[in-house]
Formats: sequence, structure tokens, C-alpha cells
Amino acid sequence: DNGGSWTAFSPLTMASPVVITGLTNGTTYQVKLRAINGAGTGADSSGVSVTPVAPPMPIAPITPVAPPTPLAPSPSAPDSSAGTNSVPGNSVAILAQRAPRQQGDMLITTGVAPDGATSVVQIASGVSAQISLSQMALRPRATVRVATKCPITSKGVARSYTCKARLGAGMWALTTQARAGSTVVAQVATRARVKATKRTAVTG
Repeated sequence: DNGGSWTAFSPLTMASPVVITGLTNGTTYQVKLRAINGAGTGADSSGVSVTPVAPPMPIAPITPVAPPTPLAPSPSAPDSSAGTNSVPGNSVAILAQRAPRQQGDMLITTGVAPDGATSVVQIASGVSAQISLSQMALRPRATVRVATKCPITSKGVARSYTCKARLGAGMWALTTQARAGSTVVAQVATRARVKATKRTAVTG
């Protein structure tokens, strides 16, 4: 008891287990039991040494941290007049190309081919584009795909190319590729809307 005493329980407050408060952690106490009832007070029991200790601090749960977002490659900036450009892989550069323009029933795009390119090919595809009557009868609202070979013309240090395709009215997705043999070395993707003209045949 170390000079102090506590009432563990009485006939009016029966409780189990009995909690003794006011103790100091790390200090050893002698705990004895003494019965008290209407007949009187009993003798102390033999003492038991008790040293209270503080409960361990709870460990806060670890919040998982998401991995950082990988940085996208930063290719060189294309011609500011070009359409929406895309690079399918890190090894393929962006092909410099101006925005397509319509001249009569022809869609014309121009640009500069990189050194080492031996050919430039443009592929146009559309779903609801206006096409020739024979094609419409065979494949109504079918995807139309037109491949156009684009000549490369060397003018000084620039190796310019021009793509000309006769496309029907509608929205077209254009993919222009500069190739070295069969390998694509540069590419650009754009979208172009072709207005209706008297001619509706589709040729590349």
C-alpha cells in the first residue's frame, strides 16, 4: 500500500475487475486485500508486489503513397501551323507538316521530310465521308481508306513534300508517315474536314 489505501469495492459497489487509479508508472506497490462487512473488518492478506507500466503507444497505420506519374517524352516542337500531332513511340519523331487545305476537290498538305527519309505516304480514313456512288452501294457508311504517295522535293537544305488526295465531303483522319525503306522514321496525325464539291470520287 506504500502508505496509502484504496477502497477496492464495498457491498454497494460490487465490480470486477477492480481498477485502482492514481498510481505512478514504474513505481512498485504492495497490494493487500481486507474484507469489510457488517460484522467488522478482517485482517490484511499477504502483500503482492505490483509495478504498473504505461501501455504501448498505438502504431499509426501506414498510408500507401501512389508512385509518381512517369514523365512523358518531350519531342521537338512541330510547325505551329500543323494540326494535332501524335507520336506512336519514342523512336518515331514528329513529322513537320502544315495544316491541310482544300483546293477545289483536292485536299493538300505540305511539310518537310527528315534527313534519311526515302518516301512520304499519307493515309486518309473516314467513316461517313461522301464517296462515289459505286462505293456507297457496296459499302454503305463503311470506313474508307485512301493511301497517297507524296513526292519529296529537295529545295536547298529543306526536303519538302506535298500530299494531294481527292476525298469526298466529310471529316477525315490523316496520318502522314516519312519512311526510310519500310521503317517509319517520323509521323504526324491530323484531322481535316472536306467541304462538298461537284466531284465525289475518292482517289489518292
